[in-house]
Amino acid sequence: MNHQPRLENSEGIFRMWLNWVVSSGALTLLVIATLWIKHLWIPFVAFGLEFLLFLSVRHNRKRVFPICHLLPFTVMRIMFWSGITMLIINGLYSRWLVNYIFNIETINYEIPFITQLIVGPVSVAVILWSKIKEQELAFCRDCKMRHGTPAERGFLGILFTQEGQFQTKLMFGLALFCTLVSWVYYFGFYSNSYFSRLDKYVFIWSPLLLFIAALIYTTVRYIGIWRYYEHGFENSIAHSGRSTRIRFLLVYDNYIGLKVPDKNKEQMIPGDTKIDTPMWLVTKFHNSIPNYDAQDYFHQLSHIPHADIKFAYSNLSGNADCNIFHFIVFLNQEQKEMFDREFDDTHWFTMYEASNLINNHQTNPLLSAEIVRIHTMAMAWKTYHPDGKRRYKIKHYTPTFRLRDLHKWDIDFNDPKWLRVAYNNEDVRFYNLRRFWRKYINGIGD
Repeated sequence: MNHQPRLENSEGIFRMWLNWVVSSGALTLLVIATLWIKHLWIPFVAFGLEFLLFLSVRHNRKRVFPICHLLPFTVMRIMFWSGITMLIINGLYSRWLVNYIFNIETINYEIPFITQLIVGPVSVAVILWSKIKEQELAFCRDCKMRHGTPAERGFLGILFTQEGQFQTKLMFGLALFCTLVSWVYYFGFYSNSYFSRLDKYVFIWSPLLLFIAALIYTTVRYIGIWRYYEHGFENSIAHSGRSTRIRFLLVYDNYIGLKVPDKNKEQMIPGDTKIDTPMWLVTKFHNSIPNYDAQDYFHQLSHIPHADIKFAYSNLSGNADCNIFHFIVFLNQEQKEMFDREFDDTHWFTMYEASNLINNHQTNPLLSAEIVRIHTMAMAWKTYHPDGKRRYKIKHYTPTFRLRDLHKWDIDFNDPKWLRVAYNNEDVRFYNLRRFWRKYINGIGD
């Protein structure tokens, strides 16, 4: 299937703006629905809107070039917990409970709750929790498992990371402002005998006006991003079409070969100051790279013929500009010595040393993603069955990871199943409940 990077990236920018419109619009609709729908039914409006966002999230996961659905996912959670809270309040207002909990003279059965007073604090709490979790948020982690890290997704990956965070911050600021204003007004000026014009302005029309203002602001912002991208795209080599990047991880015995840039030398490629694999190239677009073609490419780069090469995984979706193929090259003693003579800036590290480089942010993001993926999936494959059950009934037993063993392990690094098993297995509390929640509440799936 052929794709046009320019069209796909432009569509990605538009769909990010549409994400904001739909998500913030759903919250605003829930607030103003009080004007026409009785409070008894408002929780079901929240659950209905949550279901529509759920469908959007699930549909997005199946696209060739999915966009960041962090905001719709967050609003899904807001809808869910807002609906649950409103159901509880409606239950407390039932005739058989009200006498034991409330002062009969102070309650109004017609107005058991004000939607904004619930949606506002719930929004603040949910978004704050998402910000605290940050990279550990299951939804974001699953996206990286399926479609690659931002570095692997190119322009779209960087844009989505930036704009996903921006949208949640903007939503948090608006929710916090509305919450403070509405609750200050509630305690200082509100009377629950009836809903006055000023009450409607504070609790209903103000959130609507803020939605319109934010809509104008985000529209201007994404038009600006689109124009900047269009200008940059016209002056880039990407205008000629998609490309393919091929990367080779070098393994000798239990060591991995990495290029360590000389800080005293001027780098040919801007930003090429991070430790990375010494063997990679960019070529014209390919749908697939067979092993024999990979051997030819590696021979051209390293001058080592007939290298023992194993395909690791590929990033075929999520990036409109470039797909990436990752290979592992296993060198013997003679090939390593030949390679060292040709490339004296390559140093050999153990996995422990490589992990320290990653933790210290000294490595190229693509290299970090490769090593973390391979190690995580291999350890999950060695420790657990595909359903997350332990292979060994020895408590806290952790198998050994050796780079030289990668050659004989039958692991499909292209299948994100083992990444999910690594983060959700029977050693994690509430394993089965987490699986149910992911699939039917969060919309992430198995």
